[in-house]
Formats: sequence, structure tokens, C-alpha cells
Amino acid sequence: MTSIPPDALKHFNNAIYLPMLITILEKDMLTLEETQLKFKRPYTKMIKQVLNSVRADLKKTNIYLLRNNMQLIKRNSNKEFTEFILSSGAYEKFVKYSSEDLKNRTEEKIGEYLAKFVIK
Repeated sequence: MTSIPPDALKHFNNAIYLPMLITILEKDMLTLEETQLKFKRPYTKMIKQVLNSVRADLKKTNIYLLRNNMQLIKRNSNKEFTEFILSSGAYEKFVKYSSEDLKNRTEEKIGEYLAKFVIK
């Protein structure tokens, strides 16, 4: 294997961003519970539905990485950059993301999941 296939890159990106989404959404749930809103239930329901979807996608990603002998390793992290190693068999790819890029992409991913939300 000379490189990481594009399909695997999608899963590696999910392994980076989906745990961040879960953390953010769980914190939002706590904030929502402490807020003085008259109607909390619709917001709580929306966040729970999105959280379930994100968790399901993360589970699929973890299964894919495990079955294909792939691993995401967080190497270094500081206020400006985070480095990861994408390991796929004998091949390793080093990637470096700026904190701003991680923040922006995480915000985009939350928007994508919220766009899928359906009121039931």
C-alpha cells in the first residue's frame, strides 16, 4: 500500500471531528438544562437526535478503522496546531491542523448534522 485511500481519509476525518462534536453537543445540553427557556424540550430533542446520529457515525468509523487495521494517533497539540498520524498498515501519513481549521471544520460538521435534523 503506497497511500491512504480516499474512503479511509473520510473515516480518519470522522475520527478527528466526531469526538469533538460529541463533546460540544454534550456541553450544549448541560447549558440548555441550566438556561431559563420556556420551551426546552424541542431544543433538547434536537440535540439528542443529532448526538445519536453523530455517535452512530463514530461507531461506524471506529469499526471501519478497526477492520482495516487503521489507527488515528494524536501526536502533538498546542494552542496553534494539532498533529495526527494516520496509520494504515505499513503506511503512515503525518497531518497538521491549525486550531482555527479544526474549529471551523467542526462548526461546519455541526451545521451538516443539524441540517439533517427532522422534527418528529
